[in-house]
Amino acid sequence: MRATPGVPGLPRYATPREMLDAMEAATRELPPDGCLRNWIGVVEQMDASAIVVETDLFPADALAFYTFHNLAGAVAAPPELLPRMDELRAQYYAAARGGGQGDYRAGIAAKVADVVACLQAHPGSKRAVLSIPFSSGRGSHEVRHGDTDEAKCLRELHFYIDAGDDRLHCSAFMRAQATSIFPKNIHLIGTLLGAIAQQLGLAPGTYVHFVTTLVHGR
Repeated sequence: MRATPGVPGLPRYATPREMLDAMEAATRELPPDGCLRNWIGVVEQMDASAIVVETDLFPADALAFYTFHNLAGAVAAPPELLPRMDELRAQYYAAARGGGQGDYRAGIAAKVADVVACLQAHPGSKRAVLSIPFSSGRGSHEVRHGDTDEAKCLRELHFYIDAGDDRLHCSAFMRAQATSIFPKNIHLIGTLLGAIAQQLGLAPGTYVHFVTTLVHGR
């Protein structure tokens, strides 16, 4: 499809690190129960090095563990990582890093395969959407608001190819984002974007991050 920006003038950041800096600046002075509504920004560079945004909470090993744990084989983990997964889980799996609420494994491999098949058959498709499944396998009509582990922050990823462009682009829709958790989210999304792009013979393109409720920390 031939695309023009639907909302000209969105904030743009060269890298995920720059987006994190902007989030931190925007939320740092919020009161403990404060939030920002409908926060949005665009990241220009989503290559493999740019998506590694290390912080004290998320060193590189923690990012790798969470991403490949959550992708559950949908994207092959580096061979050197596999023997360390149990060790890394014991070291890094914690509520402060998302806990069960950040578990996106259920059905993820089939959903990634469907996105690839969709864009291989129809490069201009508007249907290359990866919805985040519930861990329990229940439908959305069965899940209640009080079930914390099912209250996934990341809700959908939309993948798309613009006419005349050799890149795969992605937009994410999040019901909520803790700034402190952003490094984990962007590493997972960037890894998916890169893997799907590679299967399509494309490069990773731009990324749009939309958050309904942005807070500073969990």
